[in-house]
Amino acid sequence: MTEISTNEVKSIESMSHDQLINEDDLEPHEKHFYKSLSPHLNNIRFYPKNETLLKILTYSKSKR
Repeated sequence: MTEISTNEVKSIESMSHDQLINEDDLEPHEKHFYKSLSPHLNNIRFYPKNETLLKILTYSKSKR
């Protein structure tokens, strides 16, 4: 059987960094902004603060 849908997270992670950002579409100041912001966003994604995780868990439990 053919798979007709993909797991979005896996498909995004499998893309290379170059595929996610088409630099031809960005102005120089936009490139600079992205490059300055990118490491901070990666830190949030890969290393969230314990406080952030606790807030998410608390919110999740309150919705049950």
